[in-house]
Amino acid sequence: MKTSEVLDGAINLLKTCGWIQGGLGSFSQGYCAFGAIERSATSIITLTLAVLAAETAIGGRTPLASWNDAPGRTKEQVVEALVKAKAAAEACARTWNSFAIDRV
Repeated sequence: MKTSEVLDGAINLLKTCGWIQGGLGSFSQGYCAFGAIERSATSIITLTLAVLAAETAIGGRTPLASWNDAPGRTKEQVVEALVKAKAAAEACARTWNSFAIDRV
């Protein structure tokens, strides 16, 4: 599974199940940013890469869970950050594929 696919799954979970602060969440109560990514990931590798992409999208200085739980944070900000992370992951994949193809 690609990093962008994990992030897309997390975005969809937040939009359909809702967003929470203070815990990972569940289908019935909604998810935090990390919880949505964790639920969408298929391995520790895809989880780690998606979380790193999200943390880069929010500036790279704050752990995703802490950023999610900050007072005043909104669902819209969280979804926007994951959309930004997904776009960056897709761009990175395109660049890598181009690099790999050029070397064959």
